[in-house]
Amino acid sequence: MSAETIDEIAERIERTADRYRNARDFARENESRVAAEAVRASSDITRAREIARAVETGQSPAASPAERELAFAGTSPKRPWWKRWRSGQTDDS
Repeated sequence: MSAETIDEIAERIERTADRYRNARDFARENESRVAAEAVRASSDITRAREIARAVETGQSPAASPAERELAFAGTSPKRPWWKRWRSGQTDDS
């Protein structure tokens, strides 16, 4: 087993979030980004690996109260302005 750091695990989760964004699965992208932040906030490598494994298998990790608060802190990503303009939609409603 390689010696992974917490940052490497978080970067791997962010690459997963990028893949979800490319697939236009914005809910899973947001979940992955929140998980990456939770990994970075974690000081325990074992906990970071548990979070990464849960994200990779599509499960939601058992979150601590601080991680739950972080999950609700973000907003869902908006469509780029040029896509809204092209479709004639002026807002994200």
